Amino acid sequence: MRRLALLAIALAVAPLVTVGAQEGLVVTHSSFGPVRFGMTTAQAGRALGLQVTYEGAEVPEDTSCGYARWDGLPRRVRVMVTNDTIVRVFVQDSTARTADGMGLGSTEQQLREPYADRLMVSPHEYDDGHYFTVTPVAPADSAYRLIFETNGRTVTSYRAGLLPAVGWIEGCL
Repeated sequence: MRRLALLAIALAVAPLVTVGAQEGLVVTHSSFGPVRFGMTTAQAGRALGLQVTYEGAEVPEDTSCGYARWDGLPRRVRVMVTNDTIVRVFVQDSTARTADGMGLGSTEQQLREPYADRLMVSPHEYDDGHYFTVTPVAPADSAYRLIFETNGRTVTSYRAGLLPAVGWIEGCL
């Protein structure tokens, strides 16, 4: 109940950074923009300088898993929260790119170039595409992953975040 009350509080903070389509959103295995996976929703709201809300019916009553929104974040970027902790971001927006420049429309061959020695490719669960799972180099980042989904040719979506949540194909169950 306390978590739900905290999540409902509007963070009336002037924007500190712009996280819109103009500049694009940079995603890494451990962060998106100024938000690091593992932050609380309040910490993330302050880092973004934006008001936090939840996506309607997607938040279960016990708040164990749901999706947060911040005004100014691209619409097709979904932020997964478990127990008030930011655990992953799911991207279907062409303005959001990884630090290596990968994103929607990148080809499977382009994914192989920057990630070759730390890439695992596996068949997609639902279509003829693939999952390209990138493991970070630094041992301190071993709890994070970057996972691209393709249609067999190009990236159709991707997600980044903490294990195990970043690997959940269905999102919040």
